[in-house]
Amino acid sequence: METIFLKKLIGLQNTVVTIGAYDGLHLGHLALLKTVITDARSTQGKSVLLTFGDHPRQVIQGGEIGLINTPEQRAEILSQLKLDYLAVIDDEDIFKYSAEKFIDLILSRKLKAREVVVGFNFRFGRNRTGNAELLRRRGVLLGFKIKVMEPVRVAGEIVSSSRIRELLAEGKVEQAAARLGRPYEVRGTVVAGQGRGTGIGFPTANLKPDIPLLIDQGIYTATVSAPESPDTIKGFRKALVSYGINPTFKKLTEPVLEILIQGFEGDLYGARLHLQLLRKSRSQKKFKGRSELVKAIEKDLTQL
Repeated sequence: METIFLKKLIGLQNTVVTIGAYDGLHLGHLALLKTVITDARSTQGKSVLLTFGDHPRQVIQGGEIGLINTPEQRAEILSQLKLDYLAVIDDEDIFKYSAEKFIDLILSRKLKAREVVVGFNFRFGRNRTGNAELLRRRGVLLGFKIKVMEPVRVAGEIVSSSRIRELLAEGKVEQAAARLGRPYEVRGTVVAGQGRGTGIGFPTANLKPDIPLLIDQGIYTATVSAPESPDTIKGFRKALVSYGINPTFKKLTEPVLEILIQGFEGDLYGARLHLQLLRKSRSQKKFKGRSELVKAIEKDLTQL
């Protein structure tokens, strides 16, 4: 897969295009992308995901949007799918385009779209006035066809990024994984902590996540790997994860992410870790003292 910025994009022909933030790359996204890739290959065309450098809501409304995955994670998954091009919108003025102008200048002239594949609730253009029907009408004039995908459902619910964010915020990582098609993954760098875990016989690694976490505070079971730091951890290890403000000790103002890796002894400072959250075991709790906390951790470890 090649990542290209829209301003510099030239020379594409015969493309099958989809458009969106694709945050999370959940089962609905994957079904749509597989259609894009299959349709492009059937006519020796190129598959294109037209996406954004920043989430559209962040650009239009300001403030931070809680992302399910990093741009790097998204690019890795898209590459595994064998998408041809990830085309990144690098001009905020495009967000001000009317739906008709976006179709004419971007989809038709810039991307030379032969087919546009969108979701059932797709909206685009200034004030979100564009929809699949407008695409269909303009496509007749400009020479591309439109394909609208039906929603994917899990447990009777339409799979969506917003629903996955809600589940993560409730600590329901298993239900989120069912909609993602894989565990929710956190990536980050190990930084120095308070050393309290070592002091009670359970040395932990403090992970600074690449992007803000979406999960509820609590204790989670997980697997951890270090493909970016292969000299530290080999393969996958089971781990116990604590995310919270350490209520038993001096309460923190911001939650921290601590990882207790089963059977691992060594220095992880500076290492890059990939953490796959599997299940929330319990909520954070303030214990009466060290011995009560140790017993709770020992019990938590039996769930790995």
